[in-house]
Parts: sequence; C-alpha cells; structure tokens
Amino acid sequence: MIDLYSRKVAGWSMGKNNDTALVIDALSMAIKTSQDTASIAAFRSRFYLQGL
Repeated sequence: MIDLYSRKVAGWSMGKNNDTALVIDALSMAIKTSQDTASIAAFRSRFYLQGL
C-alpha cells in the first residue's frame, strides 16, 4: 500500500498465494504506521506481477 500524499510505502505483505490475508496484513500495517488513519485509502489494481 502506498500513501497517496507522500508516495511512501505504508504497508506491505508477501505470501505464496494472492489472497485476502495478504490484503488484511498490508492494511493492518498501514493503519499501525499511519499518523492519520482517517486518510487511509485502499485500491485494487488489475495489473500485478505473477510467477516471479
């Protein structure tokens, strides 16, 4: 997850499968590290890397 204002990484997660647990982990990290939780926004991209 990227902070849309500062363009810094706010949260991330890695795993063997693309599943909701990865999203929840990344969002949890973003909430824990954010100064202003009211400004957290999430988006989903259709374009992501697979099979690396």
